[in-house]
Parts: sequence; structure tokens; C-alpha cells
Amino acid sequence: MDVQSHPHIRNVLSEIINLIPTKISELDNDEKYIKNIHEMLVEYDSYYHFPNIPTEKEKKMIFLDKSTGDMYVFGLNNSLTYTSIGFSNQDLIDGGDSTS
Repeated sequence: MDVQSHPHIRNVLSEIINLIPTKISELDNDEKYIKNIHEMLVEYDSYYHFPNIPTEKEKKMIFLDKSTGDMYVFGLNNSLTYTSIGFSNQDLIDGGDSTS
């Protein structure tokens, strides 16, 4: 492109290039992708404070029992109960020697 004959086009192209995001934080999250696991947590003081049946929005969340740090999801296999996920603080894990 001839630098002398197209200054307007060059300016417009420079402006457009400057509008292109270069960082993820500059992008709109229009698909509502999860950026951080904390976005999925619904915190309650204890398991006993969880709602009997959570709202539709909460059904898609992870419930955190702040007193123990245990995490739960609601309604696996169309049940009306909470299921713990991961390891809870009450889990017993037996270790052993994998070579025997």
C-alpha cells in the first residue's frame, strides 16, 4: 500500500487494529463460560442450612458447607437429594503399597 496516497485508509485500519482485544479479560463472556470455580459455589454455613429443594439456578451450582469445606451437587440421577462430590472431611482413605 502506498504510504502517501492512502493515509485515511491507514488511519482507519490502525483504529480497527487497536479495537481488537489482546487479553482474555477484554472479551465479553457472552456464552457465560465459567471463568473461575468460585462462580459455581453457593455457600451455606452448614449442610443443614441447604434448601430442601434449591431454585433452578442453584440446581446448576455446587453447594459448599462452610463448616466442613465439603461440596455437594443436587439432583444427580433425577433424585431430590444432595450428593457429595470430591473428598469430604469425613472420608477414610486407605493407603497401601502399590507394588504388592
